[in-house]
Amino acid sequence: MDYEETLRSMKESFSLSDMEPKIIGAKIVDSQFGPGTVIDCNHKLCSVRIDFAGEISNMSFPHAFIKQIKFENDVLNEYVQAKVRCYIAALELGAAMELPECLYGMYILTLSEDDTAENRDVAFDYLARAAIAGSETASWSLLGRCSRRIEDNEVVSEEILQFALEITQKQADEGDTDAWSLLADYYYTIHDFKQAETILKAIVDCEDIDDEMKCCDAARLAGMYYTGKRGDSPDKNVYRNLQLAKRYYEIAIRGGFECDADLACVDRALGIEAQQNAMKAMAQEIIDAGYSKLEAYEYISANLRSEFDELWDMLPAASQVDLVSGCVVYCDLHALGETICRDIDFTAAIIPIVKAAEVVFRQHLCHGYYEYLLNHNVPATRFSNNHPLVEFDKQTRMLRYRNKESIVFTLGSIRYLIIDPYQREVHTEFLKYASELMGTNFTSQNALKDYLSRLSQRMTQFTFDIRNPAAHSEVMPQWQAEICGNEIILVKRIWKEFVSRISLE
Repeated sequence: MDYEETLRSMKESFSLSDMEPKIIGAKIVDSQFGPGTVIDCNHKLCSVRIDFAGEISNMSFPHAFIKQIKFENDVLNEYVQAKVRCYIAALELGAAMELPECLYGMYILTLSEDDTAENRDVAFDYLARAAIAGSETASWSLLGRCSRRIEDNEVVSEEILQFALEITQKQADEGDTDAWSLLADYYYTIHDFKQAETILKAIVDCEDIDDEMKCCDAARLAGMYYTGKRGDSPDKNVYRNLQLAKRYYEIAIRGGFECDADLACVDRALGIEAQQNAMKAMAQEIIDAGYSKLEAYEYISANLRSEFDELWDMLPAASQVDLVSGCVVYCDLHALGETICRDIDFTAAIIPIVKAAEVVFRQHLCHGYYEYLLNHNVPATRFSNNHPLVEFDKQTRMLRYRNKESIVFTLGSIRYLIIDPYQREVHTEFLKYASELMGTNFTSQNALKDYLSRLSQRMTQFTFDIRNPAAHSEVMPQWQAEICGNEIILVKRIWKEFVSRISLE
């Protein structure tokens, strides 16, 4: 038999299902996946089901489970490791034969390695080959990966891009709404905002789209109308339209998407006072009373002390100073008058308020959680690669905890600390920690979980809208400084609500 016949015979007889170890009933002693977990990525390489007794009811091994699951039996652990090594070898052989599921498996496997430009290039090559070879999962993923590479200034060949567009467009024409979103993302990435707008409007206006997708895309569409987006030619532009921005933000909010702060921005720009503007009211009281600079400072200090009541003396001294400083700067700038304030950058008022909140959030949501995990011997492998408290160890090829001094925390870190990216809900370990930190202030675990989910969503939205632009040299108008103060301390009182839930020492 010659080489070609041998290769053809191997292709016909090769089956990944032969390489899938099924460990049914094995008791798990260490796993980031809790009892009752069902993880299924719609392809054989990634599926596991864990019953409520903590036992495997169904399982096939992807690349990551070797790192994330440990069984009670050492012999079983050794067997699993050997089986996974065989599985990976089979993937490599199948990929050499251009078998679609093996090519996709090598894509997944490569992504688990160190996040370098070289690895991303290799992984993308496997993904493109898998899609061309006929893998449905790869075909669905390809355009999204193309968009991310374009956004990161990484190379995508015209041939692969056209293939990805054609196959995703076909899926969209067949009624796949996820394909619509992928197309909208792609056109947004290449700055064809008009095409992205058309697709997003079709998603929002379609009655058959699920509510979560509809309200999420309504918020994206509203953001485009609020800021206005310019492509490289007039036919790709979406012009600023505050009325449409308001309409789509309201659709998003009715669907449960939390973007009240965005709607407040639009209402402010439209001259609509949708909420009490406590920041502006405080500044106006100072002006009306004719206070001197020193009297204004004393008034602001007393006002904040009254707002926090008995909690004020429990705040770190640095947070007290930052809060007062931010409000003093805002009031000083506001006193210049409306005409001048239109051209003033209010970043100097926003940054101290944000920093004040970060001090307390860092202490309890970051450093306190870090110490809890170490004290309770929770393995770092229970978390995803982008978790702020862990890092990839190149020597052991495992996740490990960072040194405390190297942890970088901002308000944007909160969602990664609270939410499990696999389950898309409050992480099991964080819920345990939060129960010790503030559980007595909630009537039930569900109430605590709801609060944490809401806190994560609020702070994520705040980070994108206020904190990040202020920290990256963007000019911040007066109304954004007002929203910062109103959201964090004076109206929605996000920070005060958090502080009241914990016991500060």
